Amino acid sequence: MNKLGWKRRGSLEAMTVVSPAAGQTEPGPAAVLPSRLPAEEFAAASQRDLLERVRSEVGTQDPADELYREGRRALNQEDWSEAGRLFMELRERYARSAYVGDAYYFEAFARYRQGSRAELERALGLLTEQGELFPDAATAAESRQLRARVEGQLARRGSAEAAARVQAQAAQSCEGEGEGIRSTALSALLQMDPERAMPILREVLRERGACSAELRRQAVFLVSQQMTPETVEILLDLAHRNPDPDPEVREAAIFWLSQVDDPAAADALISILESGQATEEVQERVVFALAQQGDARSLDVLREYARRPDAPAELRENAIFWIGQTGGGEAFLRDLYDGVDDPELRERILFSVAQTRSPENREWLVARALDPSEGPEVRQAALFWASQAGLPPSEVVRIYRTSEDRELREHAISVLGQSSAEDRTAAVDAMMEIARTEEDPELREQAVFWLGQTDDPRVPEFLLELIRGG
Repeated sequence: MNKLGWKRRGSLEAMTVVSPAAGQTEPGPAAVLPSRLPAEEFAAASQRDLLERVRSEVGTQDPADELYREGRRALNQEDWSEAGRLFMELRERYARSAYVGDAYYFEAFARYRQGSRAELERALGLLTEQGELFPDAATAAESRQLRARVEGQLARRGSAEAAARVQAQAAQSCEGEGEGIRSTALSALLQMDPERAMPILREVLRERGACSAELRRQAVFLVSQQMTPETVEILLDLAHRNPDPDPEVREAAIFWLSQVDDPAAADALISILESGQATEEVQERVVFALAQQGDARSLDVLREYARRPDAPAELRENAIFWIGQTGGGEAFLRDLYDGVDDPELRERILFSVAQTRSPENREWLVARALDPSEGPEVRQAALFWASQAGLPPSEVVRIYRTSEDRELREHAISVLGQSSAEDRTAAVDAMMEIARTEEDPELREQAVFWLGQTDDPRVPEFLLELIRGG
């Protein structure tokens, strides 16, 4: 962790939490999706659709089709040298082919991927020639973006002319087409010279018009990759002080603030949530961000939010979920339970409490399962999560014997049938006893069904005994 407390980089598209009790998975609240930045290098996979589109437009009757297919195969196999040679041969042998205009681009792409300065300069020449001779080629737009990437690489290798062009492209107005090129140029400039890139990025983020929204999303990501005190200030402005009108920009800024262990970041996140003026989407991002902070103050705010009856139920669920992932959070959740009326919120609390194995938690879950004032779905969920938290089969059988709720008794059998390996023998004993002695034929059938799902070596003989009428 650096002096700013920068915790980790990278986007979180989704979170899956594994229950320590039994390996159960529960989807967590969706994390923020930071704006996706075009990669510094094109992946070969990204070219396959383009190669296929060009071929479908030209048609298989073109005399250069076979050579084009060989070049396409070399690109897909990432044999850059061979691909460059094949597309150059196509241009030279079949000058009248409809493939020629696009062959310039694919050859330039192959040379760009080889990466030497000589190949990069050759790629730049090819793209320039294509623009002059074939301005309407199917790959014209891709060529402009590839050109920005090539110039970025050349600039990093010391080309003053390329560096000047990259900086000029990065500083262009957002009007008209070229946002992709400008984004690529910004990325190249940031890697080439972060100090020169930051003023342009700040300028981009000050543009609040609709036409620059996509570029601002890219800029937030770029800014976050050079985490400095200035960066934190920029993110605080976008998220809270002077919120960006584009929801995705603001949400991305909130995400990156969640990765900074800085009191000002926590203050901003808390203020957004407590104001009650943010959209549900923004509040969801803030709940996630506060959970990532992990400090006592942020957790206190999440607890208060979970208590709020006026907060959206979905977001209260998210807060409950994250509270359950913190040490000691289950004690708060057990106390919260009685003040919650929503069955879905109650089930979320049951799940979250079960994430920490302890006798106290298991007893509390069993009490919920046996409480006749609870709804059937909640009681069944309580029993299931108690079993996942380590409730032994003997306790499941006790619930089965003492409960008068037929649905809960049926559920108890299914819980026995899904017992962990360490409890399997005891669970099989219990289900065989139910199959022998239960007076309700449907419950006996349920026990027999789950016995048939086990691999206990005693079960086949037991089932034969039942078949013979024993």
